[in-house]
Amino acid sequence: ASSVPDDRLAGSLEAALDRGHGRLAVIAQDAEGHELARWHFSTQFACATCDIAYHAPTPSLFSFNSPLGACDTCKGFGRVIGLDLGLVIPDPSKSLAEGAVKPWQTPSFKEAQDELMKYGRKAGIDLDSPWSDLSEADRRWVIEGAPDWSGDWKRQWYGIRNFFGWLESKAYKMHIRVLLSKYRSYTPCPACEGARLKPEALLWRVGNEEDARQAFAPVANENGTTPADQPSSGRASSNDPAGVDAHAESAGSYRRFRPMGTQWTDAQLDALPGLTLHDLMLLPIDRLNRLMAGLHLPAPLDEATELLMTEIRTRLRFLSDVGLDYLTLDRQSRTLSGGEVQRINLTTALGTSLVNTLFILDEPSIGLHPRDMDRIIAIMQRLRDAGNSLVVVEHDPQVMFAAERIIDIGPGPGERGGQIVFDGPASRLPAAQTLTADYLARRKHVSSGHREPVTDDTPRLRLEGVTAHNLKGIDVDIPLGRLVCLTGVSGSGKSTLMQDVLLPALLKEQGLPTEAPGEFRRLVGARQIDGVVFVDQSPIGKTTRSNPVSYVGAFDLIRKQFAAT
Repeated sequence: ASSVPDDRLAGSLEAALDRGHGRLAVIAQDAEGHELARWHFSTQFACATCDIAYHAPTPSLFSFNSPLGACDTCKGFGRVIGLDLGLVIPDPSKSLAEGAVKPWQTPSFKEAQDELMKYGRKAGIDLDSPWSDLSEADRRWVIEGAPDWSGDWKRQWYGIRNFFGWLESKAYKMHIRVLLSKYRSYTPCPACEGARLKPEALLWRVGNEEDARQAFAPVANENGTTPADQPSSGRASSNDPAGVDAHAESAGSYRRFRPMGTQWTDAQLDALPGLTLHDLMLLPIDRLNRLMAGLHLPAPLDEATELLMTEIRTRLRFLSDVGLDYLTLDRQSRTLSGGEVQRINLTTALGTSLVNTLFILDEPSIGLHPRDMDRIIAIMQRLRDAGNSLVVVEHDPQVMFAAERIIDIGPGPGERGGQIVFDGPASRLPAAQTLTADYLARRKHVSSGHREPVTDDTPRLRLEGVTAHNLKGIDVDIPLGRLVCLTGVSGSGKSTLMQDVLLPALLKEQGLPTEAPGEFRRLVGARQIDGVVFVDQSPIGKTTRSNPVSYVGAFDLIRKQFAAT
């Protein structure tokens, strides 16, 4: 090659790359034509030596809503539905002989229970001890079947999993689908570990080693110490089977996402330059905000990319301004509290940069602590100062006195309402002769009623070691037979504790279908409760023809009365 002119060599390489679709091999030979060495090259996103190729990056590659970027196993949902052994064996205090395996206690599948007893005696399984006391080997035999299982249903023990696999083959029948739904729940996708993206999308990184070091460094408290428990998304990595928070393993630090199947040590993982998209999603917004403000990029940005970065920083700053800097971007909206959703909606309105627009807000204070109302009021005033108008339906005194104008409609509800009883500045409302003014001026007040005392003998429901989302290993005692109020600032974990942990834990304890509860160590006292009813702000109608009378069942009595006359 040394005797070949440079332009000819360059032309040959270009021709080879063109015919090889971006790939070529350079072969060194001796004077007799024997191959001495071979080098592979590629101009694409590929390793010519390993013969591994990747797609060119496009926005769709980094979107779990696109087939190009979504995980092939969970289709971008981050969760898969499968057999929940906690529903199959809801009461570990029962023995196999007492019917610990719930689906086999019905006439339809009593044969499976009989076969469990028959093959269990032959295998030396302890059938009379509680399920919780069985050895790991005995449990594995019950669940997975005989170690030498070869598909012979008449001569071998098949196990719980193979039984449900057989049911899956009959899922074309409606009653089988209904049965399966009672023993299924969602779990993190085993392929993407909840990242929702294909492995290829998680190979791309942004920033350099310094950015990654700053993003995952411990944060010192005001007293100079690093907190042992920071807010996190609560996601565990594939190497944390016990469900330990992957971000709080070390004091006050956050850990990188470890893709499924990798054999990297912690040192190797931390040495990787930059951060993946899922690493960014797992960071709290306050850390992500600081990261984006000082992000190191390899080259100057063009005008379009600079505009995009400015918009990202602005949206993150808005979320911090409304007090949501503890959230992570991978938190699903269904797990957010009502106050958090309200503030995110207002942040969206701020991000639109609209002017000369009328915003109509329906009770933005719902679910918010009084401390958080200052932020909501500040957002509404920023929208006003940008040249917009706001009409707010509200009962909260903080919002009412922050308004420039109050319109009070009354004087009562229903047919006794429909009139404007006050129209003027907020400062004059307490002196008005309206029901709203009476309560604002404390001329009237709400009675708290009779309170039952809580003593040491009061039965309790106890939840220990709750670590879901923002909760940090708390223990909670709930007196039974009493009115218990759970309060706190928005985002402190009230909805997480009740909706994501206690409710599904109680339903699971009663053997009812539910999603997997948030992480906790132990639930005590659940057997003192006969049932669980969850009442929230969701619409009550099951069909478009529902109304309050039909929902509460009063229409049944009305129909009977009409039929009897």
